[in-house]
Amino acid sequence: MRNEPGWIVGIEPSARSSGAIHFARWLRRSLRVPVVGVHVTELWMLALSEPGTAQFLAAARDSAERWLATMKAGAEDAAFDAVESAEALDPENYLCTRGQGALGIVVGRHPTRERGWFRLGRVTRRLLRNLPAPVVVAPPELTADDLAGPVILATDLGPASIAAARFATAFARQAQRPLLCVHVGQPRWSEGVELTPDLLSLREAYRVRVEREAREWAVHHCPETPLVVGYGDPAEYLPALAGQREASLLVLGSRRLSLLERVFVGSTASAVASAARCAVAIVPLDAANP
Repeated sequence: MRNEPGWIVGIEPSARSSGAIHFARWLRRSLRVPVVGVHVTELWMLALSEPGTAQFLAAARDSAERWLATMKAGAEDAAFDAVESAEALDPENYLCTRGQGALGIVVGRHPTRERGWFRLGRVTRRLLRNLPAPVVVAPPELTADDLAGPVILATDLGPASIAAARFATAFARQAQRPLLCVHVGQPRWSEGVELTPDLLSLREAYRVRVEREAREWAVHHCPETPLVVGYGDPAEYLPALAGQREASLLVLGSRRLSLLERVFVGSTASAVASAARCAVAIVPLDAANP
């Protein structure tokens, strides 16, 4: 099981893992590949000299083992073929190592907010920074009923989207879901600016070029796939479109931004994963063919 390519799902006994567990169960039924649930107990408390630390960690281990037993791994209707319990100073480093060679890694996150943006948790942020494999971020409110819709591939028409296209195409085919390709162009003076005839002409020429380039990219990387071209902020447009289409999975590529780039530019993939009500897959630039 450990050496067989499959999916790794990081889980914990909290509501944050609810959607990840539902997604894991769907993966196991739909893709017929091994799905392993991994719980990591953090050992940072060992650095403390407080009395009772060892007893607390022992109790945490016992509690985790009892909770993992409730997963009934290997049963026909279970979410996992197997579950593993591990201990590490940093869960994200353990998951990165464990996920090497996996088809994908699934993690949960905090609930979706009605208004405003929130930051993904530390483990998820660092997984997206390293991306040892495609990483799927599942919102906790995700249920089996939310996984009947299409797979949506979001492309920026750059190299980072090519591996995402391979992943999305294979995933849609294996899960027997339709595939939709989406490209989001810049608004180009669509809001808050009075458009003169000259500006209207410039915007129209820009949109004609964007739609031509998007069609050419789609024909090359995901032929015979319906294409949608929209305009706006991808971090807002993509979650909204995924909700309208009731997507089962939204797939994006990642350029593996440096820490400095994340601070000053931000990561569209992270922003979308934190806001979408569906599962979001972020695929590394160098991901192997699925």
